[in-house]
Amino acid sequence: MSGKVVFNLFDYNMDDTLDPGELAEMISVVRPDVGEEEKKRLVDQTVQDILTKGGDTKMDGQIHSKSFIAYAQTLAGIEELLTLDLVDQLA
Repeated sequence: MSGKVVFNLFDYNMDDTLDPGELAEMISVVRPDVGEEEKKRLVDQTVQDILTKGGDTKMDGQIHSKSFIAYAQTLAGIEELLTLDLVDQLA
């Protein structure tokens, strides 16, 4: 599954950015066992990681698809994780 496809699955308002609410929903899908406090921590850490590792490509502090894809490519086994969890959600 390509990074752009995964990004588009969670960009609910189709504005080419992922806001904290959309990231929280993504975390809920791939990590349904995570509680609210841990989810908030993961969202905050993910935003920071994406903006630093994926690069703030437009220099506006927003997570755009290119930043998300660049970040996702740094994560070992990300396609396997997303594919397995999405399949489990559909079953």
